[in-house]
Amino acid sequence: TIVEGVENKKQCDFLRDLGVAYVQGYYFYTPMPVDKVETIIGNKNNIDTRGFISKANNQFRVREFLDKNIYSDSMLNNIIGSVAIYSWDGKDGVDIVRYNQQFFESVGVPDFLDKIEHIERTMPASDLEIMKSALKEAIGNKLSGSTAVLRFMRVDGTYSHFRIHFYHIGKKEGKERFYGSALNVTELVNLKRMKELIAENAVDNLMFVNKAHGKWNYSVISHGLSDVIGLSPKELEEELNNGRFAKRITPQKQLKEFMEEVEKLTSEGKDFEQEFDVLDKNKKKRKIHLNFHNVSNLEEIEYLIKTTIVE
Repeated sequence: TIVEGVENKKQCDFLRDLGVAYVQGYYFYTPMPVDKVETIIGNKNNIDTRGFISKANNQFRVREFLDKNIYSDSMLNNIIGSVAIYSWDGKDGVDIVRYNQQFFESVGVPDFLDKIEHIERTMPASDLEIMKSALKEAIGNKLSGSTAVLRFMRVDGTYSHFRIHFYHIGKKEGKERFYGSALNVTELVNLKRMKELIAENAVDNLMFVNKAHGKWNYSVISHGLSDVIGLSPKELEEELNNGRFAKRITPQKQLKEFMEEVEKLTSEGKDFEQEFDVLDKNKKKRKIHLNFHNVSNLEEIEYLIKTTIVE
């Protein structure tokens, strides 16, 4: 929203307190010749382009989409999801001043109302710094806002993880206000951590391989063979996908027989085991045992492969 006709500081301050981001009027500039305008906007310090991006070909207008005659509050709440209005004193104090039912349900704590003031009390100190940084970024980027994943303590002492996108909506009573849409990502974060733990502690090599458009695609989950083969997980994945790892198999005749057998058994959807020899980082021949476990869906062939060194 741009409010026009602002002629003095009092009007300007009043509108800013209401949360209006843009105002125009004689308080700033009166009509002037083109050359004077060009001189003013030629100074980058007079231009504020924070958050502005080019948009075209919108399929609908947001205000039409939110027409009160079409959508009830309940329907809109379900469309926009979990949202709240945050108030920040510019230091360490952050309060939730308004929220919808979806936000209340996603937080899911019995003493919710006791925790909406100074929400930083329920956060690790490091996450408070992350949130403050995100709020500052949102102030500097009016249109795009900022995003942060933050932890909040549950009643049982564990943490919930929320991905919150903040938009700055102005200042009220000396405090900055933000619109925040929140998504509970606790399960996703826990899954990511489990994957990291597998990668850190697995003795064996685990990878997924799927066949799409006639090509095998590898994704290394854990790399327990790194000390033997001499490749990092990323390097192993790259060699598998670009075909260079096949050159480690000896003799090459063994590779042809191996691939023919793999093509046959995977097309039948069977679990199976295979062994072959590869050259390690010291050019020493090592025997590798592979267990193929079928995890295919209706759309593509996919296997989880567990690989171990036999000798």
